[in-house]
Amino acid sequence: MAIIKINKLSRLELKIIKDIIADAFVSNDLFYNWGSEKQRYEDVKKYMYLFVDFVYKAKQLYANDSLTAFIALEDSTKTKKFLQALMLLKMIFKLGPKKLKKILNFVNQVTNSNAQYAKKAHIDCQMLCVKKEYQGTGMVWELIDFAKQVAKGKKVPLLVDTDMKRYKEMYEYMGFYCYNSIRASNGVTRYSLIFKE
Repeated sequence: MAIIKINKLSRLELKIIKDIIADAFVSNDLFYNWGSEKQRYEDVKKYMYLFVDFVYKAKQLYANDSLTAFIALEDSTKTKKFLQALMLLKMIFKLGPKKLKKILNFVNQVTNSNAQYAKKAHIDCQMLCVKKEYQGTGMVWELIDFAKQVAKGKKVPLLVDTDMKRYKEMYEYMGFYCYNSIRASNGVTRYSLIFKE
């Protein structure tokens, strides 16, 4: 499976990708205080649509050639602050200040969980997603191997944060080391992991 940078998509192609990612993220612990999965689906969809727009425009979105597995990788030396600010502004309008405040409160509590390594040059795995019907087929391994090669090529570590214990354990199985965890007031734990050779 070849991993390619996603660019020059039609609106329909990008919408299909957004739907796949939104479907995968609705169960993420980050959104649990937005209600049940059914109750929060539309808001998670709005949130993930904006996030995918951001990583697509920032040229940080990669996928396999069949567009069933996706990863967003950010080079910490080339952050897109303007696009991040624009995404947050759009979130206020799409989600409303109450929902966004819940997420930002969580983010503020865990923001320094990765400070030990995040202040140095690194590759940040911002998102990893496999279409539901392809989960368990090894695609995550291929995406992570690709991310490891990107980091190795730049001679920097690969960082990933997750809010789900089962994903933390999956990353550890793939050779990552969990160097920090912080439990936020909403009960969600942020795990910060690193892979370096």
